[in-house]
Amino acid sequence: MAHFVETRQVNDAKLAEFMQVYKKNLERAVKEKPGQYAWPLSELDTVAGRMEAALKKGSYNHDSPAFKWTAKELGIQPTRTAIETFLSGAA
Repeated sequence: MAHFVETRQVNDAKLAEFMQVYKKNLERAVKEKPGQYAWPLSELDTVAGRMEAALKKGSYNHDSPAFKWTAKELGIQPTRTAIETFLSGAA
């Protein structure tokens, strides 16, 4: 099942793949760069859930280390266009 937001389509399987990699990299980022994150590691699931909702809406910040590492691991550029293309299933 796909979610439609504005004119973008988010593929559920691609979103799940992205989130799995992102969550791992988010944990890494909080551990390696704690000064850049204002929340404790115990809030990882909550923060990841908020990011998943933001990705569905298209209202997310893709400049964090976690996003850059996730894009690299998925073989895409860390740009909004590349991330949205991946999430749509077109990549």
